[in-house]
Amino acid sequence: MCRGFSLIEMLVTVSLVSALVGIALPSMGSWIGHRTVWLEAKRLQGALERCYSAAVLREQPVTVTFQRSRMTALITNSQPFFSYVPHHAIELTFKSSEQNKLVFYPSHTVTPATILVRSASAECSVIVSLRGRIRSECL
Repeated sequence: MCRGFSLIEMLVTVSLVSALVGIALPSMGSWIGHRTVWLEAKRLQGALERCYSAAVLREQPVTVTFQRSRMTALITNSQPFFSYVPHHAIELTFKSSEQNKLVFYPSHTVTPATILVRSASAECSVIVSLRGRIRSECL
C-alpha cells in the first residue's frame, strides 16, 4: 500500500488555500489601514497628555498648533518645546474649521477641541475636554 498524497489531493488543497487567501487579503489591507490610524491617534493622545502635564507642572500655558504634517507645542510664545510628527500617510486637522490652536492652561482647563487623525482608508478623533481629559475614538 502506498502512503502519501495524490496529485489531485494536492491541487484541491492548494486551490482551497488560494481561495481563502484571496478572500482574506482585502480585509487584511483594510485592517492594517485602520490599525495605523488608531495607533497614530493613541500616539497623539499621549503627546497631548504630555503638553497638558507640562502646562500644569510649569504653571504656564502651553499652546499647541497643527499643520498638515506635524503638531508643535509652545510654552508662552517661546521656542517649541515639543513636536510630534505622525506617520507620512496621516493628516492631522481640527474638526472645527474656525479653530487653529489648542491651549492648555495651568488651572487644569483646556480649549476644548476635536482633532481628526485621517488617512485614505480610516479616520479617528482625539477629543480634548474642557477639564483636560483626552480620549480617542475610532469607528
